[in-house]
Amino acid sequence: MKNSLKRTFAAVMLVMTLVFGTAVPAGAKEKEPTVCEQVSFRIAEGVAEAANAQIETLVRIAQRTPRNDVRELLIAVDKIVRDTKFVVGALGYEIECEYTTYYIDGQYVDIDPIRVIDPSVVRGNGSGKK
Repeated sequence: MKNSLKRTFAAVMLVMTLVFGTAVPAGAKEKEPTVCEQVSFRIAEGVAEAANAQIETLVRIAQRTPRNDVRELLIAVDKIVRDTKFVVGALGYEIECEYTTYYIDGQYVDIDPIRVIDPSVVRGNGSGKK
């Protein structure tokens, strides 16, 4: 997906989230997520899964090549993580990277698979979208 398409998609999803999302008053009991919240979380998870699939493919390729391409791999992974963070952030969520160690070109390399988290749950305010 080209950057302009990603940004357009993110902007549309952000507007949809703002239009259909509902605010929870302070001290209110935790409510069931709206359909829009459920859909936006599923989309965010899908974006993260697609990014993880790209990262896994790049790791496998780097492991099979005879030349030392770890630097190029890390640059590509950083770009994927940055783009994913932007799109998922536009949906109202954050990403968390949990490092996994791979053996590539004679060295151990930490690569960060992506997981979507709901920032309101992390902060503990009880108004999570999950």
